[in-house]
Amino acid sequence: MEFHELGAWKEQASRIIFNDNVIKRLVMPTLDNPLCSEDDNWFGGKKIEYYNTETDEIELADLVGHYFDRPFIYAPVVDTRAFICLETSIASWSGNAIKQMIVYVQVIVHKDFMTMDSKEKLYFKKNHNLAGNRLDMIIEEIGHLFNGSKDFGIGLLKPYSFEPVKQIFWDDCYYGKEIRYDCSDFSTDFSLKI
Repeated sequence: MEFHELGAWKEQASRIIFNDNVIKRLVMPTLDNPLCSEDDNWFGGKKIEYYNTETDEIELADLVGHYFDRPFIYAPVVDTRAFICLETSIASWSGNAIKQMIVYVQVIVHKDFMTMDSKEKLYFKKNHNLAGNRLDMIIEEIGHLFNGSKDFGIGLLKPYSFEPVKQIFWDDCYYGKEIRYDCSDFSTDFSLKI
């Protein structure tokens, strides 16, 4: 039994989410550090090198990030932000094929970042047909990307049959939702389309 697909799927999903400009604009409307790359701001990390134009020197930054390939984050979050966590698990296996894979997508938003001003909300309604608060819109856009998708090289993704979306209470300041996807008849012989 090989488990390569667990990590490979997360890498593919992270790129698909990152390449969606609507999700990026909802989750990270501004860069945490404008001198660092968009990738560095999105994925975060410790001691990221960047060129500071004001000091004309290479400096280091610690960035929390907005996307995590695990259902938690290492760094303390001291600002208001949104972030996405992703995890995979195997529910059943037979022979050389994963018969059922479960994909968990968590979207967490700070309570002070949840509500959008009328101009921002109108932009997403008018240009992307999204409704609700920031969390609702992120969940809806992820649904557009993943529901029924065959773009991951793993078969048809569909929302989990029992409680496909559930609430997450991280702490007093952060609230979110977890979308659970079911992928049946997941072949272990696939090629990722990155």
